[in-house]
Amino acid sequence: MLSALQKRTAAGIVNVFETGRVLGDYGAVSVLPGDTGHLSYGRSQVTLGSGNLYLMIELYCSTPRAAYLELSSYLPRMQQRDFALDTDMTLRAVLEQAGQDGVMRAVQDQFFDANDWSPAAQSAANFGISSALGTSVGYDSHVQGAWTIVRDLTTAQSGALDVIGENDWIRPYVTVRRDWLANNPNPALHPTVYRMDCFLSLIEDSSWVLALPINIRGVTIDEDTLLGAALARILSLTVPPITGDDVRAVQRALIAAEQISVWTAFSARKRRRRLSNSSNNKVSPPMASLIRPRGPRWGSSPTREKPPWGATLASLACGVLGAR
Repeated sequence: MLSALQKRTAAGIVNVFETGRVLGDYGAVSVLPGDTGHLSYGRSQVTLGSGNLYLMIELYCSTPRAAYLELSSYLPRMQQRDFALDTDMTLRAVLEQAGQDGVMRAVQDQFFDANDWSPAAQSAANFGISSALGTSVGYDSHVQGAWTIVRDLTTAQSGALDVIGENDWIRPYVTVRRDWLANNPNPALHPTVYRMDCFLSLIEDSSWVLALPINIRGVTIDEDTLLGAALARILSLTVPPITGDDVRAVQRALIAAEQISVWTAFSARKRRRRLSNSSNNKVSPPMASLIRPRGPRWGSSPTREKPPWGATLASLACGVLGAR
């Protein structure tokens, strides 16, 4: 089974393929000439043509505290797969803005994990793939499509995985998939052979466990870049609350500090915070979720000073305590 870090790395590789960013670009909107998916959106580029854009936006609009409910007016056309939406610049602008909403980010994480990562990882495991790199290859094929087609072609040409071994099966799979992409009747797929070139490079380096750092198309994936996603989400309102190793690490740090006990109350309208730093109280979970005001994160601008250490820690506490 993959570790949490290996899972984030495997997903990060595909995020770079899809949006050019390790953490993905939650507000990315694109329409590629010849792409049968038509309008695509979000961290892993869900498409209008597949019907999944409708499902994800419907989930977002039904989630409490969603900030861009004007998207609900587009749901009937998304459900009908109205390709005129490809050129609707108002929709594209709203989608881009919604990518900054913490609720949208949480919805996308939930949606892509349930509909892309989990099925892909399970399918790979059922087939006998256990390495981090092999799982990432399977996940990429699931996101882009045609995993089953290329899997069966590879087995027919090179033999069964359980006979020749995982590593000796993954290499020809990537080669077969590269050829399949390069010669596909859909010319929009031809330029995407770079994805297989990246995997072939990782195979040549024997990066089966995806030990960090690695470089994908000039983008470095390491623990710092992977951690950035978790911290950004902690500082945003999420429904349900973000969970994971990064959340627990901050919780442990707060408890170890032994100088901050937190009880928070939050008003969505006024965005006010109330902290209790009584050393006599145990750490209590928040009464409600907390959202970070929109704008640059601390330290993101050279002219913006970071708040004192205590204030930073207290703000983190508001977002993560009780989220497990």
